[in-house]
Amino acid sequence: MANPVAIILRGLPGSGKSRLARHLWQQYAPQFRSDQIICSTDDYFQLGAVYCFEPSLLPKYHALNQVRFIEGLQEQRPIMICDNTNLCCWEYLPYQNVAKALGYEVKRFLIGDPLNPKQQQHCARQNRHNVSLALIQEMGKRFEADEDSAFSPW
Repeated sequence: MANPVAIILRGLPGSGKSRLARHLWQQYAPQFRSDQIICSTDDYFQLGAVYCFEPSLLPKYHALNQVRFIEGLQEQRPIMICDNTNLCCWEYLPYQNVAKALGYEVKRFLIGDPLNPKQQQHCARQNRHNVSLALIQEMGKRFEADEDSAFSPW
């Protein structure tokens, strides 16, 4: 990989974002540990093998995740991946803007169609954090489309 790349993943919980992040890491940056290049706010809710989501901590953990992502960019890692839902454009813009400012090529991938009821049902079955179908449907309603086309790598 000649030019450094920042990859921003978007999609509902259970859509396959983390799976794609791990696949990209294995393909492009095996010399780095995944936690050094894959930045996911979910990591901060992980206590050993247990995922303990606490909504009140979400703003703090999003900020910490952005800092981790920016530090990776400043260290000039050849690839940095933002693995969050990023359902609204304002959620991914800080990652995108700093990556561009630091000379990274930015690629965004929308995994699946958050508005599709079948996709929502699939995500409710597949997500590893037990997010209910009702909550996934609410997240789908908040989805903000941009020029990204829905993409399914699997």
